[in-house]
Amino acid sequence: MLPNSDPHSKAFWSPDPGFTQLIQGNWNGKPVEKEVLTLSSPPVQNTSVYAFGNIFLSTTRDDYARELNIDLSIIPDIASQVDELVKAYGQANADSTAFRDTTWKSLVDLSGKIYNFTKIAGGTVESSYYAAIMQSLNDYNTAKKKSPPDTGKMKEAAEAIVEFTEDLLTRTAELVASGKALILAVDEFNSSIYSMWASLNSTLEDIKRRLDPVEVRNLSIINGLQKTSSDQRVEYHYDVIASGEGASYARCPLFGVLPATPTSAYGPRASAIKNVIQTIENEIKTDDKKVLAARRVATDAQQVMEDTYAVRELILGTSAAIKAIQVGWERIGTDLQYLHDAAKGNTIPDVEFDKDFILQTIDGWKQFGTSVDAFREAAYTGQPEPMTVDQWIEKIGQ
Repeated sequence: MLPNSDPHSKAFWSPDPGFTQLIQGNWNGKPVEKEVLTLSSPPVQNTSVYAFGNIFLSTTRDDYARELNIDLSIIPDIASQVDELVKAYGQANADSTAFRDTTWKSLVDLSGKIYNFTKIAGGTVESSYYAAIMQSLNDYNTAKKKSPPDTGKMKEAAEAIVEFTEDLLTRTAELVASGKALILAVDEFNSSIYSMWASLNSTLEDIKRRLDPVEVRNLSIINGLQKTSSDQRVEYHYDVIASGEGASYARCPLFGVLPATPTSAYGPRASAIKNVIQTIENEIKTDDKKVLAARRVATDAQQVMEDTYAVRELILGTSAAIKAIQVGWERIGTDLQYLHDAAKGNTIPDVEFDKDFILQTIDGWKQFGTSVDAFREAAYTGQPEPMTVDQWIEKIGQ
């Protein structure tokens, strides 16, 4: 088997470039950037936050009316569609709970396996498997160039290469398999989300047909504001990841999951987020209880539908991120297999590595390990805190 890169090169011995991404954003009015594990990228984080937020969706008619603080009996035409809404919400709740408890957990477990690999690939000169393989290659070629060749030393070095590469190959195969399984699980989640979106879209159209033209126009204005809010939420993910600061989220009825980092930390963009939400609130407000109830139902259905539509592209980005991880481990596995087979077949390449090269290799894996560990530590910080929009406004205004 031929390697993907030259054994003389740094790329051969380094973490795959696809393992990390440079994320750029803005924090407290200043541009920021940070190289992070690909699994920490905005599409993946957006997907997890969306799923965590869905777990708060109402799954019964009574819970729905209580959360929106409305009396469904005064809007019988629209209330007839609430059963369809909570049915879709219930499925989203179940699918998202399964995503959190199974798929997301598997993703975090995958990062743990990657972290363990970085510990043995990096570590110290004495403990690093990569350092041991490179030193064994040095020993083999030094022994081979003696006159006569020191066959005993050559055999010893070749056996060491086989031993270390076999251990690493077992690990890379497991990482590749885990990546493939995760892609299937994420794609399945995407399919269920599409079904939910289609159901919500149909129900929302039925609700609109029961509204008078003035209310339909009002709902269209709210929809434009909801799209702006959605863009701000995506922007927040880039900002918080690039800053290296901890993310904070709130889940508010009618508005979904909102960034909850106070203005004092996040800066002017926090105020912009708050302004859009308050504008939506003003569009919903009315003294007519019947109209208010109808607006809340329609606004809620539209918000959940918009969130669901937006996240579908982000879920595809999540699959792509996991695919990049999988492909990277396939590349590393191919290179390790080449060394293993070369050692087995006495076709070891004529390479030599100095101390600085070995130390740089170890350091590269250690730095990558830091990115992996950061993902693991923050894996569940995307879980939002339930609160009213007034409580959220108070928190974000701090």
